[in-house]
Amino acid sequence: MLRTAPKGPDGSVRATGYSESLAGKLDRQALDKLAGNRSVRVQHRSGALWILSSAALRTLGLLHNFDQAKLPHPSLELDAIGNPTGRVWRGDRWLRELAPAKPPQLSRVGHELARLGITGITDASPELDTTALTAFEAAQRTGALPQRLQLLGHAASPAQVSPDLAVPRVRCAAGGQSKIGPRKIVLADHQLPSYNALVAELLVARSEGRAVAVHSVTLDSLALLLAAFEAVPPVIGDRIEHAAVIPQALVADIARFGLAVVTQPGFIAHRGDELGDDLGHAKDTDLYRVASLIRAGIPLALSSDAPYGPLSPWQVIHAAQYRRTPTGATIGVSGSHRSTYHDETIDPKQALMAYLAPLDSPGAAPRRIVPGVAADIVLLQTPLVRALEQIPRNPVRATMIAGSWIHQ
Repeated sequence: MLRTAPKGPDGSVRATGYSESLAGKLDRQALDKLAGNRSVRVQHRSGALWILSSAALRTLGLLHNFDQAKLPHPSLELDAIGNPTGRVWRGDRWLRELAPAKPPQLSRVGHELARLGITGITDASPELDTTALTAFEAAQRTGALPQRLQLLGHAASPAQVSPDLAVPRVRCAAGGQSKIGPRKIVLADHQLPSYNALVAELLVARSEGRAVAVHSVTLDSLALLLAAFEAVPPVIGDRIEHAAVIPQALVADIARFGLAVVTQPGFIAHRGDELGDDLGHAKDTDLYRVASLIRAGIPLALSSDAPYGPLSPWQVIHAAQYRRTPTGATIGVSGSHRSTYHDETIDPKQALMAYLAPLDSPGAAPRRIVPGVAADIVLLQTPLVRALEQIPRNPVRATMIAGSWIHQ
């Protein structure tokens, strides 16, 4: 496929969804054998890693020996003698700067979101650049992306700083509905920041008048984050993104700090067998907790993490109810023939409620239709009870956003 796929506008072939558990380890030499002398980029399905072929590295001016102390960017991985391995860790922004490209058209995405009944979205990309912000503004101005939009990677200007830590608004084009959300902080799995560096990042967010949304998918990153919150106390709006691994001993700390959790049980249905293999016995108690967090009083919202997880909220709701992996095993299901640990399942009505809070208040009470408010309405094909019995099938008949029918 890599040898025959048509080249994109930048002259390279791009592939997504790579997993080492399915396809083995990949570096530029392995990619060269697969793709020949073509310029190829392959993205890991976590989104954290790109692997570039030798031709792709050569095009970017990166195919030569480097001194470790003089790296062009810290995301570029070198082998023992200073040659690029082809792996670039969380270097998306740097790669865009090296090879600028037009942003994607968002109309197809906006239509698909509306078809699924989604009226509000959060872009969780860190450090959004001017090109991305301009693309979002244009998509909202033209209606290509009609959903309410929250941006975690937008840098707040001094004029937007709020002393009471309210969520500042972005001044978008007429009709735009974007907000600046909490400041996104990524605790990268391959290279965690130091304790002092994380504390400094939290203080920068506070200086902007913002809460934080911190990416954490490992036990190490969660422990580091909770330690940093001892030095920089949490504020209303602070949240953990993913919280993929939470041992029982730390549930109480998350509750004590008043942190919200935005998590994705859809990953269990999407690739739960692979995740379970990585965690061993801890998978039955620690992986993508849901019910135990709700019992502990932790505000909890569900999301997709698309494009890395299943986009449809109805699939995620189904996954939260059954927690079944692709091979039929279950994770965190009490009494299952394959699991004997605490039950992390919730009923579909609970899962739906975890989707209906305001964008800036995950885990809060669901929004309501009241006089004077431009309505977001999802009309279903059947009564709600029957629709929830038929998930993961999409039950949406029509979607209204801010008083306008977007999908029928």
